[in-house]
Amino acid sequence: GCWPGRSGRDERLVARGVSNICYNTAAAGRVKNGLSPSIEDMWHTKRIVAPSAEREPMTAEQMLLLLLGSGEAEGDLDPVRLQKTAFVMGERMRARGEEPPFEFKPYDYGPFSIDVCRTIDSLVARGLVETIDVPGRDWKQYRLTNSGRQVIVAAEIATRWRMLAGRLHDWSIARPFRTLLQAVYKEFPEFAAKTKLPELTE
Repeated sequence: GCWPGRSGRDERLVARGVSNICYNTAAAGRVKNGLSPSIEDMWHTKRIVAPSAEREPMTAEQMLLLLLGSGEAEGDLDPVRLQKTAFVMGERMRARGEEPPFEFKPYDYGPFSIDVCRTIDSLVARGLVETIDVPGRDWKQYRLTNSGRQVIVAAEIATRWRMLAGRLHDWSIARPFRTLLQAVYKEFPEFAAKTKLPELTE
């Protein structure tokens, strides 16, 4: 689940459970060797580009399906990583003059959108996403089903957003919880205003 206080509970559980764990050893090695992009590389842009007239704006469902189904690193996204990757992707869209499908507010562990929770719950209910139990943990991870993958393959989405979703997926998988939050707080300090981990803003 992903709802407040469910959402806050999930984030606290993730914070306690994986704060010092890297989800994927191979991905962690790429980060160590400088092969994984920084958050600045993935979202920063000086050039404002008008949205393409050839495609409809990306929907909330399409964004989450992309984030779950893209990338090369093995691993599934937990509620925190789903929230943070959706946030960063939305900011990149905004920088290019496109309207992101979610609005975020500062919360216990940085940017949070209740609509991400509603959307992921809807995708699970429709059989496009499945929840994966994490041994010894009370929170779950999310994974595309075959039906969900077919939907996103068929969707008309600009290549740049497909590529960015993959990079964000791998970037979040490769970083421990605290390192992930530090990167987000560094680039978007206004969203750290209510964090329960203020030491990560220093």
